[in-house]
Amino acid sequence: MENTATQKQELESPEVRFSQNTSRSLIENIPMGILITDQDGYCIVINSAMSLLTGYSEAELLSMHSSAVIFYGNDGISAAFLRQLAESEDSPAELKGIHKNGTTSPWLVDAMKLTANRYMYFIRANSGRKSALATGCQNESWYKSLFENGHAVMMLIQPTTGEIIEANSSACKYYGWSQSQLVGKNIAEINCLTPEEIKSEMQLALKNNKKLFNFKHRMANGEIRDVEVYSGPVNISGVNLLYSLVHDITARKAAEEEVKEKEVQYRNLANSGLALIWVAGSDKLCTYFNEPWLKFTGRKLEEAIGNEWTSDVHQDDIALRTEAFNRAWNNQEPFEIKYRLKEFTGEYKWLLDKGSPNYNGQGEFIGFIGHCFDISRLKQAENELTKKSQMLEKQNKNFISREQKMIDLKMEINELLKKLGSIEKYRIPNRTDYDVIDAAAGAHFR
Repeated sequence: MENTATQKQELESPEVRFSQNTSRSLIENIPMGILITDQDGYCIVINSAMSLLTGYSEAELLSMHSSAVIFYGNDGISAAFLRQLAESEDSPAELKGIHKNGTTSPWLVDAMKLTANRYMYFIRANSGRKSALATGCQNESWYKSLFENGHAVMMLIQPTTGEIIEANSSACKYYGWSQSQLVGKNIAEINCLTPEEIKSEMQLALKNNKKLFNFKHRMANGEIRDVEVYSGPVNISGVNLLYSLVHDITARKAAEEEVKEKEVQYRNLANSGLALIWVAGSDKLCTYFNEPWLKFTGRKLEEAIGNEWTSDVHQDDIALRTEAFNRAWNNQEPFEIKYRLKEFTGEYKWLLDKGSPNYNGQGEFIGFIGHCFDISRLKQAENELTKKSQMLEKQNKNFISREQKMIDLKMEINELLKKLGSIEKYRIPNRTDYDVIDAAAGAHFR
């Protein structure tokens, strides 16, 4: 079980990612008390075996300081003491555990430093029995329980030679070899790295410089599987060995590769078109621009992310674009707006920006994604159309005015002819005819 407050924190390293991805499948199957604390000594991850050792429920332990259940001498240990234990080579340490009912019992505590602010402790009852490795350290009850009852794949490895000293039944089942076949093998027969690389990695684990490893392991049938191995030094009957927990991540790696491939395909698709694409995160700040956008503006990605890109928006358009974006953001609805963006040449071009809400796989709103298109030619055509239409309208008015003047002159000539006793020379259209002429002229010039 994990402290929920700590779960919400960002765990920045692969070692801590181990506690998220594999702790439930590995830690819970280890019949030893497992305790992970922060740098101040507060419990943040425990397993059920720790609960059995102390009598406290998992929920109770996650609200406690480690000094409430682990004693050195007659005093509760300090966080500094535990940190020193994890960073030294002296573990296991002989300490006291205090039960919820007030009784105490001797404990053996192995400690490992996971990260700068995470520490892991392996706790088992100290029966006081010692046995030589030559007679089989499997005679120790804690070891027998650990390896025979654990469902996780576990092995003990000699760090100098790479020989597998012991493996549990889960390891035999996983790799496909019998106990007699697996024990005695060299880890190089399983690990796909070169012997030199394996030796280097084992030294890192032995010195506590690295805890979590990603390897490819070979099965008995020749199949290659991706594994995540949590490994560290353990002292058994005075002999330093490497204790390894193996977790199959083949399916996870395949899923990760599939996601990576889809991301590559998406980016290739995003970069192959003419659209200028942007992505804004949950804080409204832009986190991504595709290559066409960067090529259009002449900027590098780091020069555009956040709000830096807005410096290329025309000053007369920035307020309008910001208002449209904020309104759409608040309502989580699509928006469409036209504005001018400065090209790498220094010239402003008109863009049509279409933005839509972006959601993750769980349907949670995570920001916006937008596609912009250069509409400068369309905008120029619109402006030209408006200009020509205005010119045509002016010409139309001039035409109608001229026609009217000609009609007036014809009427005056007809009147003069009538006074001279002659017949009318010109037919004067009536109002209806005039309307027809007016409409025809207007249509012609439009």
